[in-house]
Amino acid sequence: MPRSMTRELENLLEEAYNVLRRSGRRVDIIEYPLRRRRAFDLICNGRRNIFARIVYDASGLSREDANELRASAHAYGASPIVIAKYVYGYEAEDDVVYERHGLYVISIEGLKQIARDEPLFILNSHGVYTVRINPKKLRRLRKEREMSLGELADRLGVSRKTIYEYERGTMRLSIDKAIKLFDIFGEEVFEPVDVLEVPREETYNLGEPDVRLEEMIINYLKKKGYKVVHLRRTPIDIIGYRRREGTISVVVKHFISERRFLLKVNEAEKIVSLTGSHRIIVEDEKDLDHIEREN
Repeated sequence: MPRSMTRELENLLEEAYNVLRRSGRRVDIIEYPLRRRRAFDLICNGRRNIFARIVYDASGLSREDANELRASAHAYGASPIVIAKYVYGYEAEDDVVYERHGLYVISIEGLKQIARDEPLFILNSHGVYTVRINPKKLRRLRKEREMSLGELADRLGVSRKTIYEYERGTMRLSIDKAIKLFDIFGEEVFEPVDVLEVPREETYNLGEPDVRLEEMIINYLKKKGYKVVHLRRTPIDIIGYRRREGTISVVVKHFISERRFLLKVNEAEKIVSLTGSHRIIVEDEKDLDHIEREN
């Protein structure tokens, strides 16, 4: 990455950190791994905890990066977001939410709106701008104004069937139709993008364990009834989680220096503290007893 781009990325990370701090949240910057991409660069608490990845251009976010961010956020019950300056070479628009590999992407101005609990309504998915309707409110407002399906269809320039689908919640509106609907009913009829939604349960392709010790940990946790996430792009190597029964964050030493391992543990502690999970450090097979004691 060119030095100027690196500097811009550092500035973006600092700005995101300050935006969230000013909103009264506790915020930490994650600085491990050192020379590899991280699943997330910043974490913060709030009504929903946030795991945020900071990128210069959202197009540079790989599917592997996205999978780790979504998987770790799901395991910890957090909200994964991506904060970008550009999207496919174009400056990210302030009031638009973008999609990339199943993640929501917003600009720094969009983050400011989220921090103020202000809604974002416009979604850009694969280059198409759309807005979601609140179907119940649309139906209620239309009936309150004694407007038939046909009358509303004529005013929007669509078919009666399209209005019917809007009221069933099966279709999103294009921007031009959303503007017309706004002129009739106002903002109330629209549903904001839930930028801070927690990812639903799904299978993430995160690769095989790197060493035998990790495989042993994963197998042990699975036998104990934990769902397991194996990570490469965070200071936490393995997450074991059982809803309502707590979450275990496992840090494995691997083949790294003592100094680097201490840094890894320190960065892992930020995540453990925010999420309220149990941290377990495993340097060799003897440390597997630590996991047994957690159960």
